[in-house]
Amino acid sequence: MVMQRTLLASLIAASLAACGGDSGTTSGGGTTNPEPTLNTLSGKAADGYLQEALVCLDINKNKMCDDNEPSATTDANGAFTLEATQAQIDASPLLVQVIAGQTTDSDNPGVAISKGYKLTAPAASDFVSPITTLIQNEIEKGSTAEESVEYVKTQLGTELDITVDYIEGKNTDSEKAEFEKLHKVAQVTARVIATKFDELKDQATNNGVSESDLINVINEEVSKVVSEIVSDVNGVTGDFDPDEVASTAKDKVDLSDNDLEDKVNANNADRNKVTASLNTLITETGLLWFGGSKNGDGIPSLEYGKIFADNDGTVVEEEYQARSDLSGFDVVERQPNILLMLTGKGWVSADDTIVGVETAENGTETLVMKSAELSFTAKTQKVDVSGLRIADIMDKTADANIWSSVLDNSATFPEGTFAYKLKTTPLVSDYFTLYPGDWCDDAYESDRGGMCNSVALENGVSQGVPAEILAQIIKESADGLVAGSVTVGGTNEGG
Repeated sequence: MVMQRTLLASLIAASLAACGGDSGTTSGGGTTNPEPTLNTLSGKAADGYLQEALVCLDINKNKMCDDNEPSATTDANGAFTLEATQAQIDASPLLVQVIAGQTTDSDNPGVAISKGYKLTAPAASDFVSPITTLIQNEIEKGSTAEESVEYVKTQLGTELDITVDYIEGKNTDSEKAEFEKLHKVAQVTARVIATKFDELKDQATNNGVSESDLINVINEEVSKVVSEIVSDVNGVTGDFDPDEVASTAKDKVDLSDNDLEDKVNANNADRNKVTASLNTLITETGLLWFGGSKNGDGIPSLEYGKIFADNDGTVVEEEYQARSDLSGFDVVERQPNILLMLTGKGWVSADDTIVGVETAENGTETLVMKSAELSFTAKTQKVDVSGLRIADIMDKTADANIWSSVLDNSATFPEGTFAYKLKTTPLVSDYFTLYPGDWCDDAYESDRGGMCNSVALENGVSQGVPAEILAQIIKESADGLVAGSVTVGGTNEGG
């Protein structure tokens, strides 16, 4: 189990890359600009393979294929080849414009697509799809390419390489079913993007919202429901109709004419964040974090906390829980040491109390827990939310409509208000933990050699015998230390 907190998070910033030119020297001592060396970038564009779509390097990152940007038209197999300098190829995302009434899809041969939309992919990609569009969206919000791929893989619930041609991947026998599912998710995602763009483009034009801003906010809001799209795809038992699935999925995207401008403003603020120091924030000003969930009766369960340093420099945490009638918040008494962790020294009490922030020479910050195994590195980013609608920003801290259901939707943050995004990576990503509780009675404990432990060994030992030290459930292999043969009971959690 990984212990993490959600701090009030706005999102992010696109990194801008500039391309420099080479200069040469003439025999007369003057300078000239020689013709740059052009290289080729070939690839394919798909939902299914897209024919007669426009592909370009979006050098100025405006979500448009401008006249001076290298471009090509896809062939019957969705293939394209672009000529550009290597610097342009390495720095410029790919953009595919699906043209209504012209572009066709190999999933429905010979039928022109009725709604235009655009897809993107990270620089130097050889495949552009709705999946790579989600990856590029994360990159534009400030994540690295590697972080973006891992994030989207988590949303999709897959271990496949999601940057490759999933149509070609279906020819791989061992992974055919997984690539087939990925293709279906891409089909639905493309239709949802196209539908939302078609629904909102007139409203955007009438209110001065640029096409680039509209595309960005659609990609962001669609990204939030990708896991639900995956669930919808998995729920189809008969013939798969992507249009039918998309007709339901599009309604899950929290974006409409009524809130378009507010969503665009919040999304643009996300993309203009700057790096911040978590150590400085905690020691000098303190931080608030917010969370929440929805109860079965529809009443939101709201919580927030404070993290700050007292006069002695000790990090202090305070937590507050909303009353059931939402009339106010009460202090929650933290109860550390309720979690047991299996380590090399046996079962130990694990305490997620924050004890400080350490900063490495390279600037990496680590939020240190009392139990070092629960510590995590943190990347902190600051976003100016002045003038933005409070409900929109607060909904980023929990599931949609949790906080906004109890807030004044017209209220905005005053000038000089900032939000922070905390992106965390656990120092230890894999471990076994256990919550002792009422389920562990005398009989249960007696059956397991005096331990409330449902990590049961299977390596030549009868099931039900508890592991007493970490070495019993791991083994060496060519790939290093890996999990051995164990059964984790229902009351145990493997992190």
